[in-house]
Amino acid sequence: MSIRREADGRLAEAGAAATTLRRAAASLRAAGSGLKAGAGALPVPLPTPGTEGALSQIERVIGQIQREADERAAEEAAVLDSPEGPPLRKGHAALDRALQAVMAGIESLRRAPKAGEAGSLDAPYGRSAPLGAHPGALCVDVADRTEALALTVEEVAILKANFARIGRPATAAP
Repeated sequence: MSIRREADGRLAEAGAAATTLRRAAASLRAAGSGLKAGAGALPVPLPTPGTEGALSQIERVIGQIQREADERAAEEAAVLDSPEGPPLRKGHAALDRALQAVMAGIESLRRAPKAGEAGSLDAPYGRSAPLGAHPGALCVDVADRTEALALTVEEVAILKANFARIGRPATAAP
């Protein structure tokens, strides 16, 4: 397979992953906007069907990106002393940071208080005190982080495709 076809295939895969992330972020944002609680009300139970479906899509794409970590390390090693090295390392570092941010957000969302959990007896609020960030706000936060990850996935794929198109692939030639 030619380098350009391989680059085009990888670009298409990255585009599909980014589209999946954006759709999941939109679903998560929509589900989060429906989680409302009045003053003194217990938090909305999580996960809802809308949040669980979106989170599973996001986690599937994250797993796919994480499985490609060795490939990213090999790409960086292949262009270590070339002009493509610094932009590629910067793109991979941004991708790693975006992954960590999304995973941390998902963890916070999964640890969100559930309806029926007892609050602390701290004054002055007692059991009606908020137990943490509102689940709707956490959904929106994870959606924002997921959209940033989608953008980073696309940026790195475009960078690699551009290197391939100008005849300097970002991967080691066998």
